[in-house]
Amino acid sequence: MTRAHTQSCLVRLAYRELPTCERLETEYALTQDREAQRAYREIVAAKRELPQVLFSPRSSTIDAILAYSRKPSLEPSC
Repeated sequence: MTRAHTQSCLVRLAYRELPTCERLETEYALTQDREAQRAYREIVAAKRELPQVLFSPRSSTIDAILAYSRKPSLEPSC
């Protein structure tokens, strides 16, 4: 894998976080570099194995957090 196409760059490609120009350059480089292709395939396979994360909590979760935040803090009494 060439220095210009590091593992970090390949991870960003897998997560679609590269600017268009850099994405196109990286995709072209993958057609030319078998080691980079292998590394990219491994990254994509690992990404598929990760559990999907839910970033929208249920209303009950938000309510529970807000209720907890309203409780008085427990401070030691002297």
